[in-house]
Amino acid sequence: MFLVFLLIFFIGNGIHQTDGQSDNFFSSWKEPPINSGIGEGNATVTLRENSQAGTSTGIKLQVLGGTGKISYILQQPNPLHFSVGGANKDEITTVQPIDFEKLDRITVTVIAFDEGIPQKTGSAIMTIFIGDVNEHAPTFLQEVYEVTISPLSDIGIPFAMVHAADEDGSPPNNKVVYSIEGGNTNGAFMVDSITGNIAMAKQLDGYDIMPQYELIILGVDGGTDPSPLTGTTTMLVKIIDVETFSSWKQPPVNSGIGSGTASLKVKENSEKGTITNIKLRVLGGNGNITYKIKSEQKTFSIGGPNGNALIVEEPIDFEVVSSISILVEAKDNSSTAKTGRVNMTILIEDINDNAPVFEKSNYKEVVSDSSPIGFILVTVKATDSDGTAPNNEVIYTFADDNTHDEFTIDSSTGVLSLAKHLKETSTSSYELMVIATDGGVNPGPLTGSTMVSISVDKDPTTMTSAGTSTTTQLNTPMPGGTGMLAPCLFTILLHVSLLIVY
Repeated sequence: MFLVFLLIFFIGNGIHQTDGQSDNFFSSWKEPPINSGIGEGNATVTLRENSQAGTSTGIKLQVLGGTGKISYILQQPNPLHFSVGGANKDEITTVQPIDFEKLDRITVTVIAFDEGIPQKTGSAIMTIFIGDVNEHAPTFLQEVYEVTISPLSDIGIPFAMVHAADEDGSPPNNKVVYSIEGGNTNGAFMVDSITGNIAMAKQLDGYDIMPQYELIILGVDGGTDPSPLTGTTTMLVKIIDVETFSSWKQPPVNSGIGSGTASLKVKENSEKGTITNIKLRVLGGNGNITYKIKSEQKTFSIGGPNGNALIVEEPIDFEVVSSISILVEAKDNSSTAKTGRVNMTILIEDINDNAPVFEKSNYKEVVSDSSPIGFILVTVKATDSDGTAPNNEVIYTFADDNTHDEFTIDSSTGVLSLAKHLKETSTSSYELMVIATDGGVNPGPLTGSTMVSISVDKDPTTMTSAGTSTTTQLNTPMPGGTGMLAPCLFTILLHVSLLIVY
């Protein structure tokens, strides 16, 4: 179905003489009485394609002025597509359906004349734009495609392509996207949604291999009116037999390849050129065996004295990637070359390469000298960005040169608290260095530090050896209700003794 857009454009003032007609013109054309009117004498309307003859476009023609009945006629090229119709013969109606793919616009001249003497007349040029709608479904060039491939075909490299054409005349109606809708056992294949290229998505191994795959490829256009349209085709993928090695031999490492898979460890941040302990070997074959990494990656290569060692090409950060999967191919040099492939998962071993970092480089706290033992001053916290324990586990201690015993710190939580009363000291401030140490053993533990600055708020009623007065009150009860006599007497005696010493 199609949308027909009608746009009236007037020449000059929208009124001009028609050849052979009177010089008496209508004063103007009236704005068409439709919802989509866009100014005097202009209108845009929609019309469904394939509408039956006589269907109104929604435009009613009107002029200002004139005597008696106003009549309208259309001038247009053959074949005719529109006429003046409707109950009052003042509407633009269809004569026949219009196909956007054949004709995207039509220009007609609308002529109006009255019954007066002298007769008034006028004309306007109307350009009718045809809007494309989604009526054509995608059609594949072939109903069935066939291709034969090796089970060792490279992953991601296209081995076939499908294409569907859509006869609609404009995007998104004629834009097609592709997907695999059926037959893709174990997700072995993939299709590029834009180009239609088909490639292997994973390696075909052992019992997973089928002699033939029947892939159902779906093409969907981007149309929305009335809805997207689809087409399908079948891709037959035949798998040829390949002479392979009997098996891969277990490498001389703790975790072997076994029946075609391997889970092996490589230390993170290994330098470029490091030869790992992974040695590739297969059973069978004639002559020299060559090995090649078939998957796309830049981290490892194969080399070494015997050409079978896995070599680091660039350092790997465990905190960024903890494992890398590669596909390794082995091939001999016989006339009928044997070949084989194996998937290997290289596990990256976390080493202790990140030191603990405190949330603050300096903590500042104020504490009263009357605070009790166990009073919590502050909680320090350090984090270690290593990926595994014990590398990222942190314990807290004071620096070795810390001579203060007024404070204690919880080694696991970082909670710093009072270990003794501060009234017993004349120190007004403390600078404590706290060390965070992780549990790494490879290559060893790492540390970070922060400073904790503590100011002591002294009670002015207390006295220290620096000369401040100290008041000590004892609440020992006295016989005869003289419980307050002892504190007073004690205070007097204390002052006298101080005067004598002074």
